Amino acid sequence: MKTLIMMPGQGSQKKGMGGELIAKHSAAKAVFTAASEALGYDMEELCLLDPEEKLIQTEFTQPALLTVSIAMWEANKDRFSGKQLLFAGHSLGEISALVAAGRLPFGEAVQLVKTRGQQMQKASPVGKGAMAAILRLEPETIKSICDSLSSGEDKVQPANYNSTGQTVISGEAKKVAEACRLLKDAGGKTIPLKVSAPFHSYLMEPAKQAMRPLIEGLAWKQLETAFIPNVSAEICNSYKSSFLVDQITAPVNWVQTLHSATKYGVEEFVEVGPGKVLSGLAKRELKDKGPKCLHISELDS
Repeated sequence: MKTLIMMPGQGSQKKGMGGELIAKHSAAKAVFTAASEALGYDMEELCLLDPEEKLIQTEFTQPALLTVSIAMWEANKDRFSGKQLLFAGHSLGEISALVAAGRLPFGEAVQLVKTRGQQMQKASPVGKGAMAAILRLEPETIKSICDSLSSGEDKVQPANYNSTGQTVISGEAKKVAEACRLLKDAGGKTIPLKVSAPFHSYLMEPAKQAMRPLIEGLAWKQLETAFIPNVSAEICNSYKSSFLVDQITAPVNWVQTLHSATKYGVEEFVEVGPGKVLSGLAKRELKDKGPKCLHISELDS
C-alpha cells in the first residue's frame, strides 16, 4: 500500500499538545529534549503549559509544531514498515515532513523554523497585511478577482489552495478586505483569519531573501523516499533547497498535492501532528476516490 504522510502547518497548535506522548513514549520525550537543547528554552513547558502565552507568536509556534509532529512520528513510525511512503507537509509542515523523510536533521530544522518565524514576523509590520479563507468558490474565480485588484504596489493573492472549495488569500490588508467584498458578491463565504503576518504573499519577500542562505546552507541529506513539495505539487525524488525558499512567498498547492498523490496510486492519507485539518481536507476533496484518511495525534489515535 502507498501511504502519504502529511504534516500540518500553523493553525494546528494547541496548549497541551504532545503531553500523552511525552508521558508514555521515550522516543517522543527525546525529541522534546533535543528541541530544548537546540533552542535554549523548555519546549515541553511551552507546548504543555504555555505559561507566557507564546504559542500564538510565530517564532514559537513554528518550532513547537515541528517538535510535536516529529515526536508523534518517532513514536509511531514503526507502524508503517512494509508500506511505500511518500511525504508532504502544509507550509511549515513541509519542513516537518523533510525531517520525517530523513532529508534534514531535526536539530538544524528546529533552529531554522525559529528563524523562519522571526523573519516572517519581521517582514511585514502588524496591520500591514491580512489573510482570509474563501469558501464556495472555484480557485480560478478567486485568483481572477485577486489579480484584478493587484495593480500597483499593493496586492492580494491566493496563499493556500487547500481544497476545491477552500482557498486562503493573503496580501495588503485593504486589498484583502476589498477582495473579500467582491468574492462575497460573487457567492463566496469569506472568513478573516487571525494571523500575525500575511504568509505566502509578496509581503514575505524580505523573509525569503533572509532565509535563502540559511536554507541553502543546511546539511541536506539524500532523499530516500518520494516527496511532494508545496511549490510544484509534483512528486519528486530529488528535493531542491529552492523549493523551501520559494515556498515562503508562493502559494501552498495542497489540493494539487492530494491529487498528485492519488495519481501516483496512494490509497492511505495519514496526518501526523496535532489536529485533523489535513486528514479532513483529504477526506472531503477525495471522497469520490474512497481513500483511507487517518490522523495520529495522541496515543489514543
